Order: sequence, then C-alpha cells, then structure tokens
Amino acid sequence: MNMNSVSLPRLLCLLALPTAVLLHSCAQSRLAAKEVKTAQAPKEESVPKISISDVAPTTESIGDSTPITTIVFDQDVFDFGKIKSGEVVKHEFTFTNTGKHPVVIENVKPACGCTAIEYSEEPVPPGEKGKIKAQFDSAGKSGPQMKHITIIYNGDPKIIRVTFSGEVLVDSETPAQH
Repeated sequence: MNMNSVSLPRLLCLLALPTAVLLHSCAQSRLAAKEVKTAQAPKEESVPKISISDVAPTTESIGDSTPITTIVFDQDVFDFGKIKSGEVVKHEFTFTNTGKHPVVIENVKPACGCTAIEYSEEPVPPGEKGKIKAQFDSAGKSGPQMKHITIIYNGDPKIIRVTFSGEVLVDSETPAQH
C-alpha cells in the first residue's frame, strides 16, 4: 500500500481507533480510582457525631478514673523577708481539700535545685488538711528571689502553683543589729 494512495477518511479511521482505546482506558482508570476513594471514605451517616462534652473532663473523674477534687491553700504566696546569703528558709504550705473526693498529689516540682520539697503521698480526705514542706537554700543567691513550686494532683485545675519570695542580702548589705 502506497502512502500517497491512503485516503483522508481512512487515515482518520486509523487514528481514531487507537485514540478511542486510549480514552476508554483512561476513563476506566479514573472510575476505578473514584471507586477506591469511595470505598475508603466513610459514608456521612456512618461518622459518629462527637460533642465537646464527650471529650472534656467532668468534675467527677479524669481519664485514669481518679475522682477530680479541689484544694485551697491557706497561703499560696509566702514572703520570707530579708535573709543573709547562705541561710536556709523553711515553710509549710497548708491546703484544705474542698472537694468531694480524696486529694491525691501526683507530683510536686520545685522551680530550681535551691528548693527542696517534701509532701505526703497519702490521699487527703475531703475537708482535711494536707501540707507541702518547702526549703529554700540561699547559698550563692543575692537580691530579690521568687521561687515557684508546681503541684500536680487530681484536681480542677490539675496543676496549681505556690510561691515564696524574699530578698537575699550579701554580707555588705546585712542590716546592722541593734
């Protein structure tokens, strides 16, 4: 067959057939991809509706089933005044369990290594008092000081902070004793 003798309609038919096969296979691929996406995506009516009350903690319990309670400190800020560098200051932060469930202190963290902490790991019953003992070592410190102690417990709020502050005087600043 001579190329010059091929008619234009016949040439168009020869080109149309591979084009039609190619278009058909592309359409099949798109249809298959759409079916896969539809199979993977959940139907709208099968998606559960979640409200904020389903995920927000209540006043009755937290995720580990420990009841939530509340505490109130007699004094959440303690000012130790002016002390000489090297002195150690001790203070007991006392709290009352004002909730309906025992207070369980999970952890107490001082802000720095100059503060030592001691607390009871026993639950504090409702209406009873608990204590957190703090000891500040002023060695190497000078000037105004503000130290925070973070308490993590089964409460609302879960984290609470108490603070002690004062001023550490170096020897030349020590007030004259009368």
